[in-house]
Amino acid sequence: MIAGLLMFAGLAAVSAESANAVCPYTGCVKTATQVRVTNAPVKQGQKARVCVRVITAGNGTPTGRVSIAVTRTNGGYKYFDSKNYRGGQTCFKTSSIQKRGRYIVLAKYQPGARTIFGASNNSTAFRVKRR
Repeated sequence: MIAGLLMFAGLAAVSAESANAVCPYTGCVKTATQVRVTNAPVKQGQKARVCVRVITAGNGTPTGRVSIAVTRTNGGYKYFDSKNYRGGQTCFKTSSIQKRGRYIVLAKYQPGARTIFGASNNSTAFRVKRR
């Protein structure tokens, strides 16, 4: 499970290419992925609302795809989703979370084809508490 999360986050590769190899240009613009759970701590039986924003220096707007993976640190819960990204903030609602505990959200930005922006990822943790 951990290997799958690391591969999802781009921290472990299956090929010799780097995570920023997507950008075909020499001076790729670095990006930073911000991720937060807006309704944390989440109550049992509720959905987590995860918002992702990709920031970069300058006036350009990164476009591409953002993906999230939400897992419970003790196992038993997995949620994956992906959406097109056109700038600004993109939010996801997970399925209902039934078990209390600590959860990890991994967010990944994958730039669109022929873009000057590099890929980036980030993670955050949140808790699910009793109703």
